[in-house]
Amino acid sequence: MAMEDCYARSYCTKFRDESQCNFECIAYHQMNNVFEMSGLPKRYRHNIPLRPDGVDLERFRQLKDWIHVEEEIVEGKRTFRHSIVDKVKNGLGLFIWSETKGNGKTSWAAKIMQGYFRAIGVTNNLRTRGLYINVPEFLEDMRNNMNNPTEEHQRLVNLVKKVDMVIFDDIGTESPTKWVREQLYIIINKRYAEGLCNIFTSNMSLAQLGHEEVLGDRIASRIQGSCEIIEFRGQDKRGME
Repeated sequence: MAMEDCYARSYCTKFRDESQCNFECIAYHQMNNVFEMSGLPKRYRHNIPLRPDGVDLERFRQLKDWIHVEEEIVEGKRTFRHSIVDKVKNGLGLFIWSETKGNGKTSWAAKIMQGYFRAIGVTNNLRTRGLYINVPEFLEDMRNNMNNPTEEHQRLVNLVKKVDMVIFDDIGTESPTKWVREQLYIIINKRYAEGLCNIFTSNMSLAQLGHEEVLGDRIASRIQGSCEIIEFRGQDKRGME
């Protein structure tokens, strides 16, 4: 029986071919594994069609370039060059922000992570290559584990310092304590120093994040020094995808 809920349904040439598209598909299990390890919410694991307001058209084009796939012929063999792989290798990142909620920030961050997982899926080797972090939940977890961290929390903190790509979603939503802000700085600085890819989404500008009562200029300067800044100005489209 052909698969109906496959992550690759929008691009796989074998989708719904009952002779090849079934639960025995190795690529399906590879993608399922890498998504499960990433913590990316399930609604963001499938392609979400997004239509920009005219004001955001150029910004959508910029982000589409991040997941551009170019076909190449190398020594007579058909290969594909994924632009996202080069960007991750070079430690490039994104800061996607807007004062308006629901206009595609998280969806675009997820699309880019999907593109990376698609590019490296067959060579993943069962390693965690990307993580989705909801920053308010992560900060709450850090506060709860401040004095006696659980094994699960420590494992997450160790992973977030070294995986290829991290989505820091909704950064700046709340003001952390001094201790929590310092721990977040250690993580972001470590990733910055190692040249790892970070994708930040926020309802605040970098200047606002840099205020000491929010995240401070040390964190903001590292985001600015490693990320392409994209500001969305379109309306809230949540529920209209």
